Amino acid sequence: MNKDSVYVLWEGIMSETNKDIFIKTSNDGGQSFTKDVINLSNNSGLSECPSIALSDNNRIYIVWEDSTPGHHEIFFMRS
Repeated sequence: MNKDSVYVLWEGIMSETNKDIFIKTSNDGGQSFTKDVINLSNNSGLSECPSIALSDNNRIYIVWEDSTPGHHEIFFMRS
């Protein structure tokens, strides 16, 4: 992560019963983005309401709600 890093995080609808969380990055202030979209949740259930936070120690923290385990849970990912 550098001072010109930009992260775009969103909830994508895969089907009526499946939503996933995606991220795409830019290292030049948003002038261009990586070609690959990363599917963070990649499951068959509902993943929704993503949030992202960045820290001074170059860490990215992402959380979202997920119902794949059979009931609503909060998922967490750190880079």
